[in-house]
Amino acid sequence: MHQPDDICVVAYGCVLPDASDPAAFWKNLLNAHCAIREIPDQRWNKSLYYAPDSTDTDFTTGASAAWISNDVLNAGGFSGANRLRQLTMQAAAQIADKLTGVEPERVNIYLGCMDIDELYSRLIFPVRESDYIRANLPVSPNGLKETMASQLQRYFAADSASPDEIRDSMLTSSVLHHLKSHLKLKGEVGLIDAACASSLAAFDVSMQMLKAREADLAISGGIESNLGAGAFILFSILGALAPDRCLPFDQRGKGLSLGEGAVLFALERLEDALKKGHQIHGVLKSCGASSDGRATSIFAPTVAGQKRAYAKAYAGLDPAKIAYLECHGTGTRTGDETELQSVREFFDRPTLPLGSVKALVGHTKGA
Repeated sequence: MHQPDDICVVAYGCVLPDASDPAAFWKNLLNAHCAIREIPDQRWNKSLYYAPDSTDTDFTTGASAAWISNDVLNAGGFSGANRLRQLTMQAAAQIADKLTGVEPERVNIYLGCMDIDELYSRLIFPVRESDYIRANLPVSPNGLKETMASQLQRYFAADSASPDEIRDSMLTSSVLHHLKSHLKLKGEVGLIDAACASSLAAFDVSMQMLKAREADLAISGGIESNLGAGAFILFSILGALAPDRCLPFDQRGKGLSLGEGAVLFALERLEDALKKGHQIHGVLKSCGASSDGRATSIFAPTVAGQKRAYAKAYAGLDPAKIAYLECHGTGTRTGDETELQSVREFFDRPTLPLGSVKALVGHTKGA
């Protein structure tokens, strides 16, 4: 039974690995198409950063991810922008024509995002260190020092970027400026970083603002574009990175796989959508959240904390009517075991179908 303050999805768009729009993504789901494969050398030099058996914290032990090809990226018509902005604008273009009949001041944007754009991580080393390296090259005969300096300059120039690109990559929230300018919107905007729950936290805020009638439409979802070497090294140091591909809820799983993408939804109060005759793709009944406090670390969630979130989300609803549960399911042993236990205890339904799309597109973090 729908309630007056239910929120519904009236439009959606996405750019994900091997899927430039929702139709392609749905087809991949039905065919169980896995987009996780070795990262191309154009993203970062594996000979410099990848060593599968290394214990050195300067290397990553995995080099596979679910990534979006440059062909797809460049086909969106937003050249000159960094990767995060291009992905976001392409997803937004798929819902732009659905944002009708709403005052621009009454459309808010809340997107989950937990990473700076990949470009900044590539630029930070040459920007900070190239002058120092040049000054400290050994003095040598036959002009070798100048030859070495010239080669260094050419190497770093491959990642050259305009001041605007550097600014946008350092100031992640600039993507919101470009998005609201492109869509001609004037409502409240914000990026939300709640780690792996960023996109769900963005949905939570969007639903609250709509229910409080602080907005008439909200664009929500998540964006992520950082598959730089630094991201791989970080998760490798943490012991959370799979050597090849993630296997959620599988005893063979050895960690997560990284992914990237942008997924945007247009949300509206159900009663308004019905009055306006907008197409309704789904209804959002409730949202709940919790934390573990000081009980444990960020990578070791507790069963009790997850059950508190379920209880808040399903308050007033009947968990027995749930037909399918899409889980976090990253492929890390501790995370998956904790989630399975909390689901078993809360839902008490041994045959409830479970799944995790991370098996196909990796862990897209903020997205």
